[in-house]
Amino acid sequence: MKTCVIFLLLVMLNCIKSIPFDHSCGENAEYHGCASACAIPTCANPNPERSPHRACIQVCIICVCKSGYLRNQHGNCVKQNDCEQIESYMIIRIFQKEVIIIILCLEKNMNKL
Repeated sequence: MKTCVIFLLLVMLNCIKSIPFDHSCGENAEYHGCASACAIPTCANPNPERSPHRACIQVCIICVCKSGYLRNQHGNCVKQNDCEQIESYMIIRIFQKEVIIIILCLEKNMNKL
């Protein structure tokens, strides 16, 4: 199982490299450069610095939500009060494309790996 997860992450990272570069971001978002996928606040995890034991990847050329906004499961930056019930993934807008990055919550799935 671990081998499959690592293989899928490598395939996904290889695909990301082939996407053309563009700095435009959506509404309530701004260009950030590089960040850990686990350090980006979302509706699912508004305080990522308090969530240990996560499998994370470094993502470059990304748009992050402006201060006071969180990314919802549809990939939009919304006020925290507008967050809906979320799924266990987040969408990061990269180069005007959406890439679904599965965040493996090791604290929830430790026994399955």
